[in-house]
Amino acid sequence: AAIHDELYRRTLHGGWPDATLTPGVHVRTAGRLANTRVELHLEHTQQGTRSRLTTDAVILATGYRERP
Repeated sequence: AAIHDELYRRTLHGGWPDATLTPGVHVRTAGRLANTRVELHLEHTQQGTRSRLTTDAVILATGYRERP
């Protein structure tokens, strides 16, 4: 809950958090782009939708479970 609260606090007054949580998303593939960026190919486990994300850094955390 503290993580969600901090990310919410960063969005106040029109800001955007430096981090995004994506629970329920499986990383299908990952690769480097031009030695400075990371491209992820993602799949949402419940919806089956696929997307692509390009970012500067990735923190993968396993074991997190969404609460109903």
